[in-house]
Amino acid sequence: MGELLAGLFEGFGITFLTVYINAPIKEIATLNFNWPAFSLNGNLQNLLIIFLISLPEVFFNAATMLADNTCDLKADLQNGRHTLPSYIGVKNSLRLFAYLTLGTYVTVTIAVILRVLPIWQLLVFITLPKLIKNVKAFNAKQTKDMTFWVDKNNKKHHIPTTFDLAPQNLSLFQAMQVIGLILGILI
Repeated sequence: MGELLAGLFEGFGITFLTVYINAPIKEIATLNFNWPAFSLNGNLQNLLIIFLISLPEVFFNAATMLADNTCDLKADLQNGRHTLPSYIGVKNSLRLFAYLTLGTYVTVTIAVILRVLPIWQLLVFITLPKLIKNVKAFNAKQTKDMTFWVDKNNKKHHIPTTFDLAPQNLSLFQAMQVIGLILGILI
């Protein structure tokens, strides 16, 4: 449940607020108060477009929380906490993690086909090999244990945990989205 809520509030919620703040109010939604009544009016087409373009962030935020909960499953069960992985199991959690991560490409493709996003958004596919590699690494081992080593010059190095791959996927994908949006505006 937390994965769904985190995905919706952090993915759709932030995208919606960003568009709402920067777009003409009547193009998105209005909330009117006339005590004791209120009314909410909106443009459903624009809201659906915002939802579609926010889906990659919804999926990545849910995947990050799912990765976190999958890594913590043993400790969570020992402490009586029940998260999605405790209900669906590790195997299904890993499958869902892959679907959420790779499903982002489907949503961008649909948005480009519908001409909601510029064709330059397809640049996100440059990240596909790296994200597939990250999904495979996370499937092989789910850990948040920090690993460090010190070289001969006494410099400490951090070896990323597999949990680190979930936010890395989000960052790589979003970086390409930003580049695609900038190119869509300039070209």
